[in-house]
Order: sequence, then C-alpha cells, then structure tokens
Amino acid sequence: MASVKRRLVPAIVVVVLVVLAIVLRPAVVVDAFSAVLDSPWFPVVLLAAYLGRSLVAWPITPLAALVGFKYGLVVGVPVALAGAAISTFVPYAAVRYFDFDGGVLGWAADESDSFFHATGDLRGMVAARVAPVPAEATSLAAGAAHVKPTTFLAGTVLGELPWAVAAVLIGHSMHRLALSEVEYSPWLLAGTAAAALLLLTGPTFKFVRGRQNAS
Repeated sequence: MASVKRRLVPAIVVVVLVVLAIVLRPAVVVDAFSAVLDSPWFPVVLLAAYLGRSLVAWPITPLAALVGFKYGLVVGVPVALAGAAISTFVPYAAVRYFDFDGGVLGWAADESDSFFHATGDLRGMVAARVAPVPAEATSLAAGAAHVKPTTFLAGTVLGELPWAVAAVLIGHSMHRLALSEVEYSPWLLAGTAAAALLLLTGPTFKFVRGRQNAS
C-alpha cells in the first residue's frame, strides 16, 4: 500500500501543477509585479516568485527581465543567476526523493543516468542549461540521475549565464514593465544551441557508440 501511495503522489502533483500552469500565465502575473517594484517587500516577492516558478513550469526569462528592469545589469545578472539556481533546484531536489523502478519513469531515469554518465555531470549540466530547452527537463533529469547538488548548482550558474545576461539586458532596456513582450534573439538561440552541441559532441559519440556495442 505504501508503495502504491508513493507512486500516486507524484502523478497527482503533476496533474495539479499542469492545471495551475494553464490557469496562471507567467507574463501576466509578472507584469502585476509593477505594483510592488518600489516596495521594500519586493525582494521577498521576487524570491517567492522564483520558488513558485518551477512548480508551474514557467520560463525563467520573465523573472530575469524583471530583475534587469529593477536592478540593472551589474546587480541584476548575479541576482538573476541566483534566482535561476534556486528555482531550478526545487524540482531537482523533489525528484531525488522518489524511486523510479520500472515503467516510463524508470526508463526516463535510466536514460538520464546514462546521459550524465557519458557526458560527465558538470559538462552535462552546463550543456543542458546552455541549450534552449525547458529548465525543468534538465532539473528533473539531473535529479533522477542523482547529480550532486554542488555540481547541479555550478552547472546551472555556468550554463544559465548567457540567458541571464540577455534577459537582464532586455529588462534593463525597457522604458515600462511589459514582460509579456520579452523575446530572445534568434541569434542567441542559434548560438546557445551550437555551444551545447560543441560541448556534447565527444560525449554523445561515446554514448551512441556504447549503445551500439551493447546491442
């Protein structure tokens, strides 16, 4: 019975979070922060937003742009990186608690473990963060593969650096807070994808070759 409950809890949580993600649009919610921009409570609200972001799978970009709008480039980039590390750590830590034996989740956990084994934990984390893929996918994979917390945080900060700088610059350049209009340049998307490919070329070849030899 305990095993059944432990398997049901993640499924129920996922359903609830999907509903919340559909109902709550990130840009709309973040735009509402304009009411507290000058409040001494803004840092507390910002921290709560970063912690709650991962629970409804919001992108990190709107919050980083908000940080840039409020604090500028010099202060904004470190704050945005810290926020990214904190918010992505939530799903990573949660996944490490659950067992994924068998089924689709078990297969996904095995694949995640194989990926990080082939790439190395730090290289895999940096490449996955640099690549233009959803933050939660990387966090869940790292948690399932039991990547060390220090490695997870270091890889997140290094990999998120170009995204944080770009988002903070976008926010800093705004004359009014309108985060629903935040978009990355296609050149940034192409550049980060290319950087991720360069980081993973050798390990990917090793990973595929190992699979072929195993079969």
